[in-house]
Amino acid sequence: MTKHKLVLEEIYSYTIKELANKLRSIPKPYDIEIPLSSIGVTNNNIDIASDYAWALFAGEELYKICSSVKMGFNQDKHQYAIVFSVEPENIDKLAAKLLWLAKGFEDFEDEDFSEAGNDFEASLLSFPVVHFPELADSFMANYLPWVEWQIEDEEREKLYKEHPTWRYHFWKSFASQQFGVDLYSSPYAWIVPSPFDVRLLLPFLGWESNKNEIHLKDAFTFRINNEPLVLVGQEAVVHLPYYCMNKAIECWWWGLKYTGKKQFEGSIKSLERYEQKSGLQLVDGLEFRDYLSEQEFQWYMSNDGSIVVAELEQVKFLLFPDVGDKVSQSTLTSYFSIVEETHAKLKDILGFNRLVHLNWELFDDEKFEELCYDILSRCDRFDSSSIRKMGKSRSRDGGRDIEIWTRRRYGKPSEKWIYQCKFSSKTDSSLSGSKITISDVIDQYEADGFGIMTNLVIDSTLYDKLDGIRQTRKNKGIPVGIDTRDKYELDRFISFRKDLLTKFFKAQKEVES
Repeated sequence: MTKHKLVLEEIYSYTIKELANKLRSIPKPYDIEIPLSSIGVTNNNIDIASDYAWALFAGEELYKICSSVKMGFNQDKHQYAIVFSVEPENIDKLAAKLLWLAKGFEDFEDEDFSEAGNDFEASLLSFPVVHFPELADSFMANYLPWVEWQIEDEEREKLYKEHPTWRYHFWKSFASQQFGVDLYSSPYAWIVPSPFDVRLLLPFLGWESNKNEIHLKDAFTFRINNEPLVLVGQEAVVHLPYYCMNKAIECWWWGLKYTGKKQFEGSIKSLERYEQKSGLQLVDGLEFRDYLSEQEFQWYMSNDGSIVVAELEQVKFLLFPDVGDKVSQSTLTSYFSIVEETHAKLKDILGFNRLVHLNWELFDDEKFEELCYDILSRCDRFDSSSIRKMGKSRSRDGGRDIEIWTRRRYGKPSEKWIYQCKFSSKTDSSLSGSKITISDVIDQYEADGFGIMTNLVIDSTLYDKLDGIRQTRKNKGIPVGIDTRDKYELDRFISFRKDLLTKFFKAQKEVES
């Protein structure tokens, strides 16, 4: 059944009777769209926070008079909106409420409406019960940067004293109400009691999929000399996002220690014992590795390395490495050559122990694009429901073979990625920079990320071209993500998935190296 979207700015001129009659003429449920007008338009955090607060205010008002209210997020290019799908108990009451909201959003000089909304926004700092915690957390994700940078020092310190975790960009998540346990959130990490199953949080954070379940598997760490810490899972290797981990550790120690949260007492005592045992004194501002060994943690990671969990007795830290944290194939190979202790595990990660000889002779451009489509739809970082293949391989696709969006998290909207699929029957050749158009494609389709998938080796000219584009755009303040998946990464990915072998390679036999 087709849903009917109602945009507030389009209905404020109705009378209650006219709107009620319109509602009766269309089937339920009704989609009510609340615009987030500041996102993508301004960098002022308090304006963005206010957008989320007013959207939440509208949702809570609708919740009062409806038997069912479901929230969704609509992103159309650079226009953002919250959509509430509602089934009212009484259509006349819904019509009256919608007109009150529509006129209020159209003219904020309505004193009653403005007072109600402003009082509601102010009440969010007192952690009221809400029915749409993602919106409340999105408000906090933008409110805290404003506190840090825009208010007077004296007022800021007063707020930090009242809310110690705010100093480290963490707040008590409104999802705590849903799960019945204190959860502390930030735009880049979560702090939760160890008994809590973090997989319960993943749907709340946007990792929902009807096709693929997210698996968190054991991972381990290693470091080469003074290189950044590396996490090794069963299918991916990533650099630990140190800034995120440091902030989470600081908040856990300096913020939660003084709040008297019994759920975290065990972990606090553990760190105190560690101080006594090691003779080290925990000092605010130090990196966590300066006073706590990474071996103290139990590590878990999703298949593609986009989710990392670090567990320490009574506390868990949930982190989200970016695509730039992925360790490159060349770096992995250099690690492999100099680290004998991790040699066996790295061989498994690189696919050396599970390598299959993939026969590309039966492939053509179209079949290779279908394989790339199936691979990307299995990557945890992306929303598999958003993937689109742009026609046949020889069609005029404008340099975009596959378009896909990342999963959205509050404070981090979905990102549009364009992938080019480059197949060649001459598998002993390489893919050079002259064969790929990049900047024009990124500009034409307003992409946030650009990826290349090929059954060939990528040569240095293409890597240099990609690195140059990434650095140039970063310097201009318009960063773009870059992802490459050459024959080695495809071999490794496919060797772990028998369904892809069966579908595309007729279940080729695994060959032990």
